[in-house]
Amino acid sequence: MNGLEIISPEVLAALEERVRRETGLHYPPEKRKDLVRGTVAAAKAGGYSSGAAFAQALLPGAASRHLDLLVQHLVVGETYFLRDPKVFRALEEDILPALLAMATETGEGVKILSVGCSTGEEVYSIAMIADRVEQEGPRMSILGTDISERVLETARRGIYSSWSLRDAPAWMARYLVERDDGRIQVTDALKERVAFRRLNVATAPVPYPWPEARSAHVIFCRNVLMYFDMDTRRRVVDRLVLSLAPGGYLVLSPADALMAQANGDLERVKSQGASFLRKRYRTGACDSPSRTVTRRVRAGHDLGDHRARL
Repeated sequence: MNGLEIISPEVLAALEERVRRETGLHYPPEKRKDLVRGTVAAAKAGGYSSGAAFAQALLPGAASRHLDLLVQHLVVGETYFLRDPKVFRALEEDILPALLAMATETGEGVKILSVGCSTGEEVYSIAMIADRVEQEGPRMSILGTDISERVLETARRGIYSSWSLRDAPAWMARYLVERDDGRIQVTDALKERVAFRRLNVATAPVPYPWPEARSAHVIFCRNVLMYFDMDTRRRVVDRLVLSLAPGGYLVLSPADALMAQANGDLERVKSQGASFLRKRYRTGACDSPSRTVTRRVRAGHDLGDHRARL
């Protein structure tokens, strides 16, 4: 059975404790098989003779350079460009135009954060949409973060197989370059629009150290919270809400959004058939938008099939 049972329950429990403490990733007994599977895969990639030997090197108290390698194999990096088209359609047609209208009046730029961005397809998708929307408006800043430096290296290179571009619309061609090896690379101009930083969202305190991650107008955090226990999920949501500007949007997977709605600072809104969580404005607070912008933006209220409730 591919050698998984060579990792003793005691070693596995100690490994789970270190992984949970240092990364926030949670592997209770019923999910230990996933931990074993990831450990064996990481051991092979790291040149270890067995998963048990690799696990032993990662036990608490043992110095190890391979925790990042293990995380890379524990977290599913399945992603592709414009994943969930309804979300990106809403971003392009409703949310970003409204945010840019506010930014034009206030003189502040629009900031977008992608948490758990993996190999970068989501970040570059956001950058493409931003480029299509901006026109003469303020330029948006886009930051992608992930716990694994290894996947961030892939994101910074911006080189992908055709699988990452499945069902890609024709307009994306202007942002891509075909390579001699058959793979696709994003253009240098698109790379210049984004930044990537390492962040363990489960343990990092707020405010985050980068300007793009403070008072962000849109935060993507899809398929990330599922790796944490419920208490950690709530803490992460609370931190993300603190990192959002009033009126900013939190983009989660559907299951995570149901849990996150328990946060009283968030309200559910819909656009283009996609659901989002928006940070409420504090009643009477100085951070509320001006009346002119409010009237313009709120014209889209309750038109869920066409326009965002902005």
